[in-house]
Amino acid sequence: MKIYTPEDREFEALIAVHAWFDHVLRAERGEILGDENGAPDNLNWLRQLPVDLELEIEETDGSLVGVAEDGSVTSIWEAYGPDDLPWCVFVVDQCGARLLPEYSVLDLDATDGQLDVILAKGANEIPARYLEGDFLRTGDAVEIPDWVLHPVDRPDQD
Repeated sequence: MKIYTPEDREFEALIAVHAWFDHVLRAERGEILGDENGAPDNLNWLRQLPVDLELEIEETDGSLVGVAEDGSVTSIWEAYGPDDLPWCVFVVDQCGARLLPEYSVLDLDATDGQLDVILAKGANEIPARYLEGDFLRTGDAVEIPDWVLHPVDRPDQD
């Protein structure tokens, strides 16, 4: 497994393979045009969060990409709210997105110290777990509708 970070020139092209992760959030927030029902259930990673946290998520960022010897791509995405709470870490691959609760802070009342501990844990453990193959899985690839892969921004409506 080869790991790429945002500092690597290949990163942008590789993380784009899973750009649908961000598009799901944008579709759920009405920021892009899509299906009137929102993102398909099998792609809607927000449903993995406690219901009271789903609407708290405001941003996503891809932070790490792994490419296996067979060419399959796995990425790590963070989804977070105001002032970084909640902080949710997902591993994304051809089978969809999986919440990594051990690297997430799902308590809106968490302190900065608690968040710092979890962030340090993720920074220390995730790359090693990647190299060990902990995040690799096989299975049927999820079908991603074209409007999720190539979204159209919703025009401003005044």
